[in-house]
Amino acid sequence: MKWNLAFATMLIALGVFIISGCVANDGGNNQTNNTDNETVYIYGSAAVQNVNIQITESFPVQIRAIAEGYLPDGCTQIDNISQTREGNAFLINITTKRPAEAICTQALAPFEELINLNAENLPAGNYTVNVNGIQAGFELGTNNSISEIHDVAITNVSIGEYNTTTQEIPVFIKGQYGGSSCTTLNDIEVISQGMQFIVNVTYTKHSETCTKDLMLMNKTVYLDMSQSVQGTYSVNVNGEQMAFAFSG
Repeated sequence: MKWNLAFATMLIALGVFIISGCVANDGGNNQTNNTDNETVYIYGSAAVQNVNIQITESFPVQIRAIAEGYLPDGCTQIDNISQTREGNAFLINITTKRPAEAICTQALAPFEELINLNAENLPAGNYTVNVNGIQAGFELGTNNSISEIHDVAITNVSIGEYNTTTQEIPVFIKGQYGGSSCTTLNDIEVISQGMQFIVNVTYTKHSETCTKDLMLMNKTVYLDMSQSVQGTYSVNVNGEQMAFAFSG
């Protein structure tokens, strides 16, 4: 009876030692306890083999990186995808996780991840995309932003002499708009409505981030008087109106 008791005590002690040894030995892996269910995970970096770039035809364009690779076993899954941009380089990191104690199939498992790049208001230029060390590139021909059309601020309007050869009257227009880094002056539109000429002078703003400098504009448009009768006419340039007499 004493021998049986001593033997049982030894087995209990040995069991405690074995359990303690298993808990203490993590094998040097990067493991984290999940506080919800006490599952221990091993985290790693996804093995990316290929990266393709997809650009939509809509505007502003949407740009996607398609990353293809493999996971080392049937238990490993994609954990997180992070994205940063440094100048003209997009840096994407894909991490993985697997339960540390799981028994898994050892066959490689392919994966494909579609990653939307933060391309809003992206300036025109050449860009690279690096996903876990695998690199691809793309080119933007124009700034990736919705353009806004604005009226030029008119500062002066004057009317020249009638040219009997061309049958035109010049209108001299001065104005200002800004800033120089992100705006383009549009073609001036002249509309004839009876005894009135409407002149629209606009510019396009290509980005929200512009320099504060003003562009000075000095343009001349020509009114076609070939079909006009004698009388008093008016010219409206972005709301600035002037009248002139035409005798033919």
